[in-house]
Amino acid sequence: MAAVEQLDIPDTEELDLLPFMANQSLWLEVVLINDQQEAIANSEYLITAPDGTEYRGCTDSNGIARIEGLSHLSGYHISFPTLPIPSRLSSGQSTKPPVTAVINLLLRDSDGQAMANVRVSLTVGEDTLETFTEADGRLRMSLNNPSTEEGQLDVFLDTDSEKPSHSFQLQLQRLDSIDSISGIQARCNNLGFDCGEINGELNNKTQAAIKAFQATYGLTEDGEPGPLTKKKLHKVYGG
Repeated sequence: MAAVEQLDIPDTEELDLLPFMANQSLWLEVVLINDQQEAIANSEYLITAPDGTEYRGCTDSNGIARIEGLSHLSGYHISFPTLPIPSRLSSGQSTKPPVTAVINLLLRDSDGQAMANVRVSLTVGEDTLETFTEADGRLRMSLNNPSTEEGQLDVFLDTDSEKPSHSFQLQLQRLDSIDSISGIQARCNNLGFDCGEINGELNNKTQAAIKAFQATYGLTEDGEPGPLTKKKLHKVYGG
């Protein structure tokens, strides 16, 4: 099961731009958050300097993009290529895109290992993404139509093959808050820790899945969705 999350990229004036002087050089920090004030991690950014120099990378687990050693701050353009922003953001310019959504998948093999750098094709409605999974097996796709409920994922273990090795029909749903049991169940299921039916109940199967997640990430294996478990789940899942 894949999950769709609601994202709302803030206006420029809402971005947290935190430059200050240190040893005669400047640094620029951008914090990317959604409309629930949650960090958007692992989102590709492109910052272009006035002289055309490009700084590329991905936001960290706190949604932060940072560049250092700058001589000045005016005229920098900030964009997020993997998010559907209609134009670049720069100081003094306000652009607010329509509300969109993101599919967040994590591919693992039968041994639970991340399937990194695997060729995939993800089709949802009229949107198709041809790409490779990231180093942690993650795959993210922005949707133009957040109401879409079905999709198809084709996995090509043979990169040069025209026929997929595996095909999966996806049923899409919006994630509940990570503070709810149903939100935890959905995230665990999507990460391969089987909670069974998403019913909002902390039953035996859900607790077993939480214990498996805790064991994988070095947490106390009590089956309880406490603060540390939620924090780790949020970091691993990316939202």
